[in-house]
Amino acid sequence: MQTKSWTLKGVIKNVNLKAFKAIEMEWADAKKAGKIVEVKINYEYEGPSRRLSYYNIQYSIDGKQKVVRIKNE
Repeated sequence: MQTKSWTLKGVIKNVNLKAFKAIEMEWADAKKAGKIVEVKINYEYEGPSRRLSYYNIQYSIDGKQKVVRIKNE
């Protein structure tokens, strides 16, 4: 099994980092406990702007699904 380890902070600059930190810690704790963590991040734009409006994060820990929407500030 191949595992990718990364942090969202390097990819995401203008968001509520406290919210991302909490999510990342949840993922890290689950991985340490031997659970399966799957993550998908979608980007949402409003109107014709090329600036991201929201990050829609869908993830599961051992099959239990969660969805988080974070505003790009």
